[in-house]
Order: sequence, then structure tokens, then C-alpha cells
Amino acid sequence: MDVTTFSFCVNLGIFLNYVPSRWPQKVKDGHQIPDEAQCHFRRRLRRRVTPRGKEHGDVWNLDEQGKNLLWCIRDVAEQLPEAASWFDRLADKSEVLNILLNQEEDMNNVWGFGRNPSPIRSYLTGYVARAVGNHDLAREKLEEAVRSNCFIEEFDDVESAISRSL
Repeated sequence: MDVTTFSFCVNLGIFLNYVPSRWPQKVKDGHQIPDEAQCHFRRRLRRRVTPRGKEHGDVWNLDEQGKNLLWCIRDVAEQLPEAASWFDRLADKSEVLNILLNQEEDMNNVWGFGRNPSPIRSYLTGYVARAVGNHDLAREKLEEAVRSNCFIEEFDDVESAISRSL
């Protein structure tokens, strides 16, 4: 079975509200609604059962008649508790800081925050450190972000980066 127009992926994303956004966000009823690509941490669910001979384990291939729709929905539904745990883990600011400081991106678990070292990772680490009250680390990482010259539109020195409002 080939990928059809009915086939789908399930993408997860976490947008850290305590990190100043680099891009304008959609707002609905006073709440930011970022696109998945704007999320700081991302993940894609993967099929648990793979049809024979098919690649792309992150795509549920629906046939044109929808004969395998129930199988696809059941497979996704069985993964919802794991997805909820992923969201819960990333709701903890200290855990987010730990990931930024100690983990590499893993396309099967959590990604989107940049390799270490990278300017975006320094940017995120600086603001997450600020959110948990680690001001020395926040200053160090935001200084790295300033030196990268990648955030000139947002700030041009570490003081303006630190004082940047959300």
C-alpha cells in the first residue's frame, strides 16, 4: 500500500511560554497558538506495526477505501499515554534545563532544540535557566547567544537579552 492523500503523521510539540518568542505567534482567545515547526521541543509518534515492505515508520498509510482506518486509529490511541508522559516530562522546567545541558537531540524521542553547541540551544538554555532562577547560567548562555550574532533583531547585548520580556 502506498502513501495516499489520507495517510497521516502524528506530531507533538512543546512551546515554552517562558522563553521569548522569536517569531510572531497566532493568538486565539488570548492564548498563543504556535505552529508545530515553531515548537521548541518536538517529537513524532511512530507506528508500532509496520506494513510489509513499507518505509517511513512515522506515517500511517491509509488505503483509499479506509479499510485500515480502525487499525491506524487504534495504534495512535494506544500511544496516547506515552505521549501524555512526554508532555508531562517537558512541563518540568528543571527537566527541560537538564535536557538542554546534557542530552543530544534524538529524532525518536525529543528534538528541535538544536545541537550542542548551537546558538538556538544557547538561547533556549539561557531563558530556561532564567526561568528556574539560575541567573549565572542564564547570563553565560545568553552571552553565547549574543556572541553568535544570530539574534540581532531580538537583542544586541546580554543585558537586553536578560531583561527581554515575555
